[in-house]
Amino acid sequence: MGLDPGNWMSHLQGDIRVIDSYIPDLRNEAVGAITQCGSYTAQLNAGSRYFDMRYVPHGDDETIYMKHADYLFQTLEDVLKQIYKFHLSHPEEFFFLDFDFDGDLALSNKIADIGKTPAHNMMLRDKKAPFICLWSLGGSGRYWQAKNSAIYIDLYDSFDQKTPEQIIQSLDSMLAAWVKEYDPTVHYGPDGKPLDNNTGKLVASQLVNTPKWSPITNPGNRDLVALDTFRNWLFTKTPGSNIGIVKLDFINVGYKRGLIDHIIMMNKFTTPPNLPSLTEPIYYQDKIRLRTQDNRYVCQTWEGESTINAGTITISAPSPFVSDMKRQRRLTLVDTPTEACNFILRDYDFSSVKPLPYSGNLAADTHDARGNFRMIPVDVQPTSSQALPGNTTISANLDLGSLLYWGVSWDGANNQETFAFFDPNNMSNDGQLYNGSRVLVRAMVNATDNNFLKAFDAFAEGTVRLLPFAGDGLADALRKDPSHQIFWTIGKDPDRAEVPRIFAASPGTLLTNEFVIGLVPGAGPR
Repeated sequence: MGLDPGNWMSHLQGDIRVIDSYIPDLRNEAVGAITQCGSYTAQLNAGSRYFDMRYVPHGDDETIYMKHADYLFQTLEDVLKQIYKFHLSHPEEFFFLDFDFDGDLALSNKIADIGKTPAHNMMLRDKKAPFICLWSLGGSGRYWQAKNSAIYIDLYDSFDQKTPEQIIQSLDSMLAAWVKEYDPTVHYGPDGKPLDNNTGKLVASQLVNTPKWSPITNPGNRDLVALDTFRNWLFTKTPGSNIGIVKLDFINVGYKRGLIDHIIMMNKFTTPPNLPSLTEPIYYQDKIRLRTQDNRYVCQTWEGESTINAGTITISAPSPFVSDMKRQRRLTLVDTPTEACNFILRDYDFSSVKPLPYSGNLAADTHDARGNFRMIPVDVQPTSSQALPGNTTISANLDLGSLLYWGVSWDGANNQETFAFFDPNNMSNDGQLYNGSRVLVRAMVNATDNNFLKAFDAFAEGTVRLLPFAGDGLADALRKDPSHQIFWTIGKDPDRAEVPRIFAASPGTLLTNEFVIGLVPGAGPR
């Protein structure tokens, strides 16, 4: 059992104001690019709830893209889809979206339908407003920081030119001057000159040592250089400290886990924000179900025939929707579990009964790697002449966007029929899976047995480590980045959009869906 970064806000004490809370912040909106590894979904699963979102229109159609300096990344639409999708499965969480439109009011109006919410005095557990939107005017002159009238931060501090120790000194000075409660009389400085009223604003503590990428200064290495200094400073902070929103880079890499947990645990909770205690281990060959976070179940379907009632006569006829056998045996989602939702997971050697672990290894690309499995539907089979033999595996139909179906024999199974579970909160976790464990499902459709390619990748990684502008930080980020892996995601049937389907098609964790693995009640011994 440990802290649950995906659902920690659901445990918050309901009468605590935002301004009295502590929020992990994804500093750079260009996720998966310069200073973050992973999608917005990955950042949310890691515990981040505040997003610094800078964007710009681009192209003839002026599609809105997320930006960092002069670089463009995901579209704003894709980002908002990820956040909203996470919201649907985590309805107790709240999200701070800090939109920077750099003084372009026309651009601001394009997303104005998202709405605005006064942030500083609202209650964190106000379920009527799960999205707290702030509008940044830009104009700070610093590519790493937007100018937002609701946030108290030193916009012009040249932290990219300072040592980690100098950054801490500057941050301590700024926080010491923060006045949490609004004072309308504060309008002039000691010299009598007008000044911004910074009282009553949310404060942002920027624990960042990562300048704009260049051949000389690499963000990954700079982040690692500052780690011990930033961590030691943060761990001196206790509930009641003035740190507010804590901005971090590389928020979902393993070495930041302790910092994020500390920020979260400084808040006041009605119940501990921990993962439930799981005690019932899952073994290969157990009968299991996979449930989404919005409580739907992965289910097999058989659509080879449809039944027509003609008076007193029942006629079976080919399905009017599908004729391809691969299309007839698709996986879908249902609200109420039935026997068609039951599966068993088998190891590569078929007969083995042993504890089922998380993979923990994104480089595990062979069918016999630890934690890899093949998935077999059980309990329900078609009764027609097209019934399949036992031990038929789940596979990815590459002709239909890697839509998952069932129909490949065990002997014919290969990479397209091989999968692995990963821990959404810790991709390197290779520990035991239990009844109730949360999982991301990786597919091996892009795995390779090409030893030459593996050797080349190892050589490339070693070369990156030797480059002065890259080094160990970037090499480790590349090696551990899941973006080149394929995960399960939920989409629409290519023939009938109203029917949910499951695809092995998410590029890394960008659009992946989280599942809960559970033992089938009353299934008996394996």
